[in-house]
Amino acid sequence: MHKTQRTGRCAAASWTSNAAKFYRGPEEFIDIPTDPKEAEEAIDDALVDHPDNDDVMSAVVLQANPKMITAIRQNSEVITITGEGLHPAQSGLSDKAPPNIRLRRGAVIRIVKTPKNTWEITQLPEVEGAFVALDPRDGSIKALVGGFDFEKKQIQPRAASLATTRLEFQTLYLFRCAGKRLYPSHCGQ
Repeated sequence: MHKTQRTGRCAAASWTSNAAKFYRGPEEFIDIPTDPKEAEEAIDDALVDHPDNDDVMSAVVLQANPKMITAIRQNSEVITITGEGLHPAQSGLSDKAPPNIRLRRGAVIRIVKTPKNTWEITQLPEVEGAFVALDPRDGSIKALVGGFDFEKKQIQPRAASLATTRLEFQTLYLFRCAGKRLYPSHCGQ
C-alpha cells in the first residue's frame, strides 16, 4: 500500500502551529458505554477508523475540562494533556463552545508528543497541494503528484477530478491560442 512520506516531527510541529489559529473540533464523537469491556471495544473501533499518521496520533477523550484532558490511545495508554498542550484546542474547552467542536468524553482527537516529552492536541491538515506537469504543445497532463495522506482519502482528489482539471487547462489553452489567433494544433509552437 502507498504511504505518504514526510519528516514526522517537522510536519507535526507545523500542524500544531496551524492548529493554534483555528481548531475545527474532534474528528468524531463516540458513545462510551459504562461496561468496561464494551467501552474498550467502542474505543478500539473508533481508533481503528482514525489511524495514527506518523507522529500525529489519535486518542479518545475520557474526561475534559478547561485545565486538563485525559484521553486513551489504542494501546490502552492513558495520557493527560495540560497547560501548553491544550492551547491549540482552547476554543473546544470553553463552556460556550459549539457542540461540534466541544471537547468532551467520547471525542476522537489528534495528539502529538512535543520535544519537551509532553502531549499536545493537534489536528490533521485540511489543506492539500499538488504539482501538475503539462505539455505546452497540447495542454495534456503528463504528471500529477500531490495530496496529504492516501490512507485518509483512498482516492487521489486530483485524479478523481482529472476530467475537470483537463477541461480547465484545455480552456486556458484555447484562450491562449485565441489570443495568438492560432488554431490549437499550432498554438504550442
